[in-house]
Amino acid sequence: MESSINRVELLGRTGNRPTLRQTPNGTLLTQFSLYTNQLWRNSSGELCEAAERHAITAWGQLAIQCCNYLRKGSRVYVRGRLQTRRWSDPDTSDIRLRTEVIDNEVIFLGGIRQSTLPLSSSLSAI
Repeated sequence: MESSINRVELLGRTGNRPTLRQTPNGTLLTQFSLYTNQLWRNSSGELCEAAERHAITAWGQLAIQCCNYLRKGSRVYVRGRLQTRRWSDPDTSDIRLRTEVIDNEVIFLGGIRQSTLPLSSSLSAI
């Protein structure tokens, strides 16, 4: 069998504050968006910029750390793998797809600010 690699490394800023949730079996997770940008010069020599939004999901202890330390606009390095989920919309029966980065490692850049909310107050069920 041929081996393959599924690895993603991103350096950007969070688009929203992560929220901690719990699956029905008790596993903790958080989801947040991460924005990266690309700069280039077009054929006229003008500087152009494009932003890309990435959906990030962290599980377990990493989910707790992300909720405690990340805020909207936090600079962060994320390393993980791509995963695409597929489901049928219950209202329209349309097929939906969501590609997200499943976190393996997060490095908080630009300083860490401790959460002002107790962990339990930000916990919601899925």
